[in-house]
Amino acid sequence: MEGLLAALLPGDHTGSVENGKTAAISINAARFNRNLPIFLIACEIFLIIIDATINYSRWIHIGTIRRLSNIAREDGMGTWFMSTQTLLAAFFIWMAADMTPPRYMKGWVPPSGPL
Repeated sequence: MEGLLAALLPGDHTGSVENGKTAAISINAARFNRNLPIFLIACEIFLIIIDATINYSRWIHIGTIRRLSNIAREDGMGTWFMSTQTLLAAFFIWMAADMTPPRYMKGWVPPSGPL
């Protein structure tokens, strides 16, 4: 888990506060933007492999696990992952659109305010 965190968030990411000094988190945006899609695609490929091995190769005969790993069902892990991924993408697109000022307004304040 630490290797994944270091790959996504490089830099000094110690979370302690000592002697009145707070730790700063530095994020390399270029590396983060490169590694995040790779990580998400790897998760999708993992779900496809799990579906192929558990359901189609019938490695496990427990019905509950087979239903959970079936990406064609609505109550499976795959649907939850894809729905969460779509929700987060829509949220960040909305935030980007909300924070971009229209060209005709000078003293623009975001309508949703600070979150």
